[in-house]
Formats: sequence, C-alpha cells, structure tokens
Amino acid sequence: MGSTNPDRIPAIQWRRQSETLGEMRANGWRLTSRCRTCMLEMVVNLDILILLKGEDFSLWNRTAPCRRLYCPGIVDFWAVPHPRALAMKLAADWPPGVPPRVQRSA
Repeated sequence: MGSTNPDRIPAIQWRRQSETLGEMRANGWRLTSRCRTCMLEMVVNLDILILLKGEDFSLWNRTAPCRRLYCPGIVDFWAVPHPRALAMKLAADWPPGVPPRVQRSA
C-alpha cells in the first residue's frame, strides 16, 4: 500500500495541526487571499502578519475586505500546506474532541 495523497486530506485534519499563524509558518504553509468579486489574488506574507497580529492569531474561517481600489468585494484566505500541491480554502469546523488552543481576537 502507498501513502495517503496529501491533496485528499480534508481541511479539518490540516486545521488540527496548523491552527495558528505561527504553526503555519513552522510547517511551511504558503498563503494567499482571493477576492470573491474581482478575483484579485495576493500573497499573504506570514512574517508581516505575525508581527501585526501575533503567532497565536488564526485565519481559519475569516474574511477581509478586498484591497483593490473601488472593489466592494470580500477576500477568503487560501493555503497550500506542505507537502500538499493544491490550494484549499481556510474554512473548516474545529476538530471534534479537541479543545480550542487560542483565544480569537476581532
């Protein structure tokens, strides 16, 4: 038998190992933001975001306003966890039976 294809692992399992920005950086994740309206996609710099929000901040199930001038859209955050090849939207329920590790701030 071969190993499990990382692109078939559900988001809830990825969230279990990398809930916070610090964990994402330590595990080699690459993040982007993508607008639902204008489709602008931008790289998320984890180092800068950690400086602004802290290592315990989480982007799971979060959105933000689009940064394109005059676009009224909302962006979703996407990630490519190492060794996964395909991006996944950072949207997943908290894994059952696991106590939350971080206090989320607005």
